[in-house]
Amino acid sequence: MIQASDIYSFVEGQLTDTPYFLVAVDQPEADSFAVAIDSAAPADIDFCAELSREIRDHFGADLDDYNLEVGSAGLTAPFRVRGQYIKNLGKEIEVLTNAGRKLRGPLSAVDADTFTVDVTEKRKEEGAKRPVEITEQVTVPFADVKYAKLILKF
Repeated sequence: MIQASDIYSFVEGQLTDTPYFLVAVDQPEADSFAVAIDSAAPADIDFCAELSREIRDHFGADLDDYNLEVGSAGLTAPFRVRGQYIKNLGKEIEVLTNAGRKLRGPLSAVDADTFTVDVTEKRKEEGAKRPVEITEQVTVPFADVKYAKLILKF
């Protein structure tokens, strides 16, 4: 019986020396696996098809009873791995922390365990007639994130 962790390990090895990185291997149903990959550029459908063939070739008959889907992590899907944060440096994101704080602003830095969002808020200073925009850099540990996702602008 094939486990998602077996596919994860294999795909990680296959993506070495490519511009792609593994986001997740999920098992949405007992008889299916969904492999999500990403890269700085949009995921190429031909690459996804080739990776799917490589997975099937590697696992052979053990995978015959399973549906296998290989694709991009998706633009609107929440970030799941550090590589997605790096890919979206400089872009506007929305973050909800485990404490319930919602942040929105450009992603300005990504470290090993944290990332930084430039949050701009309007605040009315004491004695001022109008609110003033103040930008604050907020550093968030990855462990404290309920979700983070890209804000799409059209």
